[in-house]
Amino acid sequence: MKVGIIGSEATRGIFIFNAYDVSFYKTEIISYQTTTVSNVAGPVKNAVDFSAYSTWDRMIVENNLNKVWPQRLQGFAPEVVVVDFVSDVMYTSVQHDGSIVTRNPIMLKHLKDDLVDRTRIFSDEDDFVSGWLVACKRLVDTVREICPKALVVLHSAPLMNSYIDKEGIPRKVRRDDYDAKSTLLKRINSEGECMFDAVIKSDPFKFHGHELHPWGVGLAKYENKYNTHMLGLFANKVLEAKFERSE
Repeated sequence: MKVGIIGSEATRGIFIFNAYDVSFYKTEIISYQTTTVSNVAGPVKNAVDFSAYSTWDRMIVENNLNKVWPQRLQGFAPEVVVVDFVSDVMYTSVQHDGSIVTRNPIMLKHLKDDLVDRTRIFSDEDDFVSGWLVACKRLVDTVREICPKALVVLHSAPLMNSYIDKEGIPRKVRRDDYDAKSTLLKRINSEGECMFDAVIKSDPFKFHGHELHPWGVGLAKYENKYNTHMLGLFANKVLEAKFERSE
């Protein structure tokens, strides 16, 4: 089964760091660490030479600048598209070269002089949510237009402010902005659920991050049992949808 990912490490980790064999799924990143409003904006005005970029960096930067995720989606033609909105709250959306892009670490690595001093395009939380809702609907509509038979799934991902260290002791992730980001993510996840064919989510208090996570400690880098749990929910939703459509 081909699964396209529009989201972040939160969703990618479900299919990479898992106790179960996931060879049944062929995954491809359609858009990564990019805000929703950036995904649905138009391309930048000026061409950029990506020849010196690594494959990974090019994937993220090119999508932010040229908005190539619809072409990637069409080329991959997944049977399921999984979306999460972690990037919307972890990074800011800024204006750049006639478009909107995401000020994430890879973008700053290559375009720091252009982006580092840019202010976010939304002035407050209500302004953010209003703009995000319009962009979310446009993104989901575009996915359905390109892949009309695909199941479009929301991974209602939480942010974690705790992790298990390598000695097995619970620790806190020291981030002053955790509460604000977590509250905002919960709000947009809740607002967006009605736009999707299926939603997978869990009780965030049952899980933690882990110091030994291959990508380090972070707000959306979960312990492996979270990934195993979510893969089970995902499989159930896919089966439910398959039988509903066959009736």
